[in-house]
Amino acid sequence: MVCSSVIPCGRRDGMEQELLKQALEKYIPILGICRGIQLRNNDIYAENSKL
Repeated sequence: MVCSSVIPCGRRDGMEQELLKQALEKYIPILGICRGIQLRNNDIYAENSKL
């Protein structure tokens, strides 16, 4: 399975979002690196636009 920030991967995204949701509900500390921090900030597939 090839997944990245450029190539969406529904199964991986769904699993990671569910794990994140459960961790937040239980006040479990989370360390996100690269893709993980993007997922935590809800901007994993966000596009930047010019201001």
